[in-house]
Amino acid sequence: YLEMQQAKMLPTSMSDIQRRFSAIPYGWRDIDIAGVICSLVSLQKVSLHYSGSVIQPTDKRIPDYLRKRGEIDKTIVKKREILSPRHFCIVHAQSA
Repeated sequence: YLEMQQAKMLPTSMSDIQRRFSAIPYGWRDIDIAGVICSLVSLQKVSLHYSGSVIQPTDKRIPDYLRKRGEIDKTIVKKREILSPRHFCIVHAQSA
């Protein structure tokens, strides 16, 4: 879902994710959706942005950003772009 949203260049809020995956055919509970996003954050596959600033994975308020009704509209989830070692070597060699 995040890849599809990124390809369309659409920002994806936590409330968008909650609406999509709590509806039919998924029917997931809000806490389960937040748990999956939290796992992706800890694996550094996604990043969280709140009111324009990046939220660090060690922030103690992450559960609030992922669950509280007033916060999930302001929390943006973005898929992180990870450079492969091959690309890193090419970029590093060109800058040297």
